[in-house]
Amino acid sequence: MATGSACAASPASLPRRGRPCSKAGREATAWADGPRFPPPAPIVKGGAMTSGELQDLFLSTLVRRAGGNRRRWRLVLGDIKVYDTATHPHCNWSLTPTGSAGENDTVERLADELRVSHPIVRR
Repeated sequence: MATGSACAASPASLPRRGRPCSKAGREATAWADGPRFPPPAPIVKGGAMTSGELQDLFLSTLVRRAGGNRRRWRLVLGDIKVYDTATHPHCNWSLTPTGSAGENDTVERLADELRVSHPIVRR
């Protein structure tokens, strides 16, 4: 057993809640002080995804993060509006959630994340 580490010295010095005890260990572990949820994985199929694929990504991520069922989240999401890239060159889609304040907040936070990884969608 290595003797240079304080973590290996005694059970009392073991990290709590699965966190490494050294700063270097925390920096190497993405979950130590990172986001509460992993970012959604981008779907790459040779170009921009369609609005239907984006809605599926929204639904699966919302069910995984916030719980509930796909039907409820589909009602909260509504339709994804796709605009022409000539007038909206940086992000050509938007949505208007119609749920409770907490549901709308969850949807808007996820929309901000997905706008970074999927700014342009096809119809």
